[in-house]
Amino acid sequence: MTFVAERFAEIRPLVEMEAQLARAAIAARGRFYEGDEAAIRYALSLARAVYVRAPDGRDVAVSRLLRPLRERLVQLLWPLLDPQRLQIASPHELLPAARAAADAARTARDEVMAALGHRLPLESLDREVRDRHLVLICGGGGGTGYVHLAAFALLEAAGLQPALIAGSSMGAILGLFRAREKRFDMARIPEILADLTYRKIFRIIPQASVYGLPGPLRLHLRAAIGHWFRNADGSAVRISELPIPLLVTVTGIRRGKLPRPLEDYEQLLEVPDEDPARWGLHTLHRSVQRLTEAVQELGVIHYDVARDDPRMKNLLTELLRKHNLLRLCDGGISDNVPVRTAWQHVQRVGLGGNGSRNAVFLALDSFAPRLLTPLWYPLQSIAAPAVARNRPYAHLYKAFRRTLSPLALLPSQRALSGIVARAKEELLGEIPVLQRLCAPIPAL
Repeated sequence: MTFVAERFAEIRPLVEMEAQLARAAIAARGRFYEGDEAAIRYALSLARAVYVRAPDGRDVAVSRLLRPLRERLVQLLWPLLDPQRLQIASPHELLPAARAAADAARTARDEVMAALGHRLPLESLDREVRDRHLVLICGGGGGTGYVHLAAFALLEAAGLQPALIAGSSMGAILGLFRAREKRFDMARIPEILADLTYRKIFRIIPQASVYGLPGPLRLHLRAAIGHWFRNADGSAVRISELPIPLLVTVTGIRRGKLPRPLEDYEQLLEVPDEDPARWGLHTLHRSVQRLTEAVQELGVIHYDVARDDPRMKNLLTELLRKHNLLRLCDGGISDNVPVRTAWQHVQRVGLGGNGSRNAVFLALDSFAPRLLTPLWYPLQSIAAPAVARNRPYAHLYKAFRRTLSPLALLPSQRALSGIVARAKEELLGEIPVLQRLCAPIPAL
């Protein structure tokens, strides 16, 4: 077990109990004393702390000192907040546990201050424990990913703004549009889609691959959407300059690991037209079967840097050299809902601006296996094992039951409105839980 995996294994029960506590408070319908809920929330949040950013900008490690608190809280609270418990715990069951949790948290906090108070003021520790931040993870899956727009709209209406967005494949592209502004305006989406065509996005032309893999469809994102990401002076907005930080996952292919020569992949799939709507039923079935074979190895839509951009080429050349990689390809192949990647990133560097690690992770999966879509079931099943490994890192994980087709990359306004409305209905019940998880925690 790696150090990061070992660290998460210690706090996983706390993550699960936090979500279950929020559900218990909602189910109590006002009968759960706010002070008791706050005491348990504070104790769980303190126990999850690994690093705390000090006023001088340095990170102070507190995890080892909090291990006795973690063990005590699991002993106290797990019998009541186990997600597998047949009935949600009632307020009178949680009352004595809340008082004991508060006492344990005070003792642990005092011990941290006694050991580290010369480096870490109590105010810094208290702020790290009490302030919550939302991290949104958007899974890939082509046109299925448009359900993420429903989440963007619901979160905006609920006053929940992501502190970080992580995405893979189509989830990364939609996450990019969400990250371009602090506030989300659903009314802008039809305008953006109306500006796009398949010919703008994809090109079926021979083109050498340098950093990506050869494939039948070459993605031309900069030409298609680059004008939506311009500064006032006309210069391109960098990912590091986005109002909401964005984390994009890609898959790296190590040298000597490909099961066939590079040039074979371009011929593995023959795409008759950029627009899948014009493929026809026979071509669709044949393409999906061959797509499944290709995706098991690499994916089918690839991106490369063909423009004259020395900075980008130097960056990618050094990246491939550093990690001994032959090529890069779609992140959805290995990490379609990258919750673990987002969690590791937050633990390693903290969230932008304040360095906090106190995050609530919401994972959206638009490409989960569904028997109602048998054509896509083999592809969905390929992604599922990696998603299952990611799920424990999320406070809330949502697999959407109804989505557009993966091939509906540029849906009509009617189709988009319909699927967004249905996705809102599916996700709406989780919003109160999320609001409770993200709410600031009162002082102990």
